[in-house]
Amino acid sequence: MKSEVQSIIARNDPGRWPRPLAHRPKADLPFDPLQVPAGLSLLFDATVYIDQLKGELPTSIVNLMASRTILHGAPALAEIAVTIGALDPADRRTQATLIPIVEMLTRINP
Repeated sequence: MKSEVQSIIARNDPGRWPRPLAHRPKADLPFDPLQVPAGLSLLFDATVYIDQLKGELPTSIVNLMASRTILHGAPALAEIAVTIGALDPADRRTQATLIPIVEMLTRINP
């Protein structure tokens, strides 16, 4: 008898998907904040934090974030924090890149 996990793996065999998904511009990726049930907290992946730092979050998402409790997940924050160690201290761009990352991570309440 197969276990449920084995059954799930068999149905979702990555070998059946031989090519990656095609890149689509962010404008083509629909997200309707009105479809997020009221009162739910939000948990983001690293791209939301990065887009926020770059000033590229759509206004509808910024408004949604302002109206909800934000849960900050350790994996997403770690993905951002590891960037600090990857920056080259000798590169003239490092300081300008480092400041907003550190400021953002400092503002987040544990």
